Amino acid sequence: PEGCARCGLPSSPVCCILCSPSHPAFDFLLPSSATALRPPALRAARVESTYAMEATDMRFREALHKLRRAETLKRYGHGTLHNDGPGLVMGDNILDCIADSACAHKLGTTSEDLFRQCKWDMAWDLGGHVLRLAAEYVTLAYCWQHMKLTLADFIHRCHR
Repeated sequence: PEGCARCGLPSSPVCCILCSPSHPAFDFLLPSSATALRPPALRAARVESTYAMEATDMRFREALHKLRRAETLKRYGHGTLHNDGPGLVMGDNILDCIADSACAHKLGTTSEDLFRQCKWDMAWDLGGHVLRLAAEYVTLAYCWQHMKLTLADFIHRCHR
């Protein structure tokens, strides 16, 4: 076949780089026979969102709400907080996902775990704060209720 190997058109006496795939401008393209290797996507754990909320769960949600209000105020100012609300930093669906995942003990310990579970873009910036709140409200309540610790054991574990 005569002409361009890419498009099959005959060569023009006035040629440009588009007619010549061997031109250095095309070096960044992968050959069509090469396959890009991609790691498998990590999926979020399935979390039940219908559970009986206890006082600790409500305090945890309130702490998350205070965090998102404070961060919206710090980043965008009072006018934006008043007009648009704290959803710019953490929407209601993200707050629900974080609270439900924390109660099911599926948040993990890193911002990457938090991002994988809730797909929250600000997990990299605020994930540490959220995970500390989860540890403070949810994990300690879980230990207290489900492990049947004595008060001395509970205090000892909290101060390690």
